[in-house]
Amino acid sequence: MEDAHVIPLDLQTAQSCLKQFKQLNEVLSLDQDKESFVPLSIYQAEKAIQAFKKLPFTKTHRKSFIEIMGLSHLENVSSKTLAFFLDSKEEHNLNDLVINALFSVLGESFPYQIHTENIILEKRTEQGRIDLWVETDEHILVIENKIHHHANDNPFEDYVSHAHANNPKNKKLIFILLVIKEPESTPDENYIVIKHFELSKYILNGLGLKSLQADQYYLTYLIDYISALEKFNPHSEYAKMQMDIVNFYRNNREILESIQDENNKESVYQYYEQKVREIVELLQDQGLGFISTDAEFLKHEEDLSSIGGSLSSNTLHTTQDDYQLEFEIYTSTAYSNLWCRRFKAKHMKKQDSLELQTFLKNENIPFVEQDDHYDVLLLEESESISAEEFVEKASPIIKQILSKSGVTSY
Repeated sequence: MEDAHVIPLDLQTAQSCLKQFKQLNEVLSLDQDKESFVPLSIYQAEKAIQAFKKLPFTKTHRKSFIEIMGLSHLENVSSKTLAFFLDSKEEHNLNDLVINALFSVLGESFPYQIHTENIILEKRTEQGRIDLWVETDEHILVIENKIHHHANDNPFEDYVSHAHANNPKNKKLIFILLVIKEPESTPDENYIVIKHFELSKYILNGLGLKSLQADQYYLTYLIDYISALEKFNPHSEYAKMQMDIVNFYRNNREILESIQDENNKESVYQYYEQKVREIVELLQDQGLGFISTDAEFLKHEEDLSSIGGSLSSNTLHTTQDDYQLEFEIYTSTAYSNLWCRRFKAKHMKKQDSLELQTFLKNENIPFVEQDDHYDVLLLEESESISAEEFVEKASPIIKQILSKSGVTSY
């Protein structure tokens, strides 16, 4: 009996191919001492089709308001959203729901309602800005909020010193690093690392009857915010569903070339868009902000074995012979690539490509030689490379090209 939750999949084309494949296999008389020319067995193909049918394919996903704005904006609105809902006096009418949820993650509970006295966004210190400064009658919470960016460059010692110097009532100080992805090590011994998803879980658990008294306009916004965060949660049901589909494409590339199926590739595109945008964010952390966070993700599909997309940089003007320079970062089920193009007119021509290759050779900048593209492939890595590893390899190449080309602003 078929699972009631599985969406029927039209495999007529694939099954027709298999039928023809079987017929050919039956009529061909193959020498036992020679290898079969057939690239994959009937068993492999049929097994892949059955596995494909069992995938928990995603139904149409309703975008949250923040997704409509673009997930790249999430970091901009996250601290402001938290500041609003952490404030027990705000007009959301949820009282201490969110601040109480935060204390619950920390393992603390109170028999009384928590009252926030003061909340400051981007509180200035000597060396930086504290994302969120939250005061209750007994505590001061010093929160560093991270979505895409990494926390390594923040002056945490300065934040700790500032908190001690600005605590005249000697309240209990709690330092929190709120993250999507847990760092390999805590950047400062005073800080407690909390994941956004843990906080979301406690908020939802505590919502209950409070949802009846809440202002429904703001409650909708809170749920929308949590939904947008769940896009980054590797343990969410949506992420598990998405990864099942991504892994199927990874593991069955050759078979999928002969199965002309167009369903559910959107989950794969979303996965690689998140990856390429993470690469862009990491490059921006290194001062390479030539790709806008609002840049359009261009989908690419050569065949079913290579599905993904790319983000292109702004057009950069060089001081060398009026050349214009562009970079493109591409991720897919097959590769993770860094491309470069340099041109004088609107589009790159063959002569532009040859001149760019000569320039790279003269400057001892490595690239992958090929004949079927005018754009020059600077870096070709496997699909499985992490965003951090990719940036570690790509960043020095990009910086060298920018320096040698005389690009000073981007």
